[in-house]
Amino acid sequence: MIGYYNNMKAFQNLLEQKKVEILNTLQKKKIQEQNLAMIFTKLTNYEKSMLTQLTSNFNNLIAISQAYPTLMSNVAFNESYNQIYVLNNEIQSKVEMYNLTITEYNNNIRQFPKMILAFVFRFKVKIYAEIK
Repeated sequence: MIGYYNNMKAFQNLLEQKKVEILNTLQKKKIQEQNLAMIFTKLTNYEKSMLTQLTSNFNNLIAISQAYPTLMSNVAFNESYNQIYVLNNEIQSKVEMYNLTITEYNNNIRQFPKMILAFVFRFKVKIYAEIK
């Protein structure tokens, strides 16, 4: 009986840890999405500025084209986009591990005779996580 209780508490701690890992990864993804939006805004602002200068003074075309930060902007944009892709995969993997742990936890609540102890200790079935 004590072993069952301690085992279930260990499951609860493990589930909490996995939930925090998911939330941390979601936060990293949010930061990368903000970085991507900032890079995109800088690119579009630079393009607007370049077009304005181009239309007002055609002679500066060569100087403007040489100053255009296409390569650096594309690299930063691609790196940020790729990081978001990696984080999406990491989130998916963490949610799958979380749900596998929930399955084990719930099995320990629903199986006889463990269900009697689960009732006595008031352990409740956990709900699976899903990504939207």
